[in-house]
Amino acid sequence: MVLEILAKRYLYCTIVNLQEEQTFVSNGITSDDPYLQTFLKYKNIDHLERGIVVALIKQINIYEGKQIDVEFNFADQHQRILDFIEANHPKLSVVRTEAV
Repeated sequence: MVLEILAKRYLYCTIVNLQEEQTFVSNGITSDDPYLQTFLKYKNIDHLERGIVVALIKQINIYEGKQIDVEFNFADQHQRILDFIEANHPKLSVVRTEAV
């Protein structure tokens, strides 16, 4: 009896997890995603211009001691796409980099 209850609970949890994953995939990346369009538009830049900065950067903070923080317009969307790639292509690895 206990084993049967545990098996049913396991199956229920598995179904819930699969439904959540299906929702995540169905809400995935589409060609009309504003971040993706902007990323593709500026994917091969070799210098900055005002239009690029306005499109990609939300805010720049400059502090004492030569510290600079850059807040990007699409930081959340970028992370969402990285998560989507990792979740849907287990053989691919996504390299995360940080500015030095």
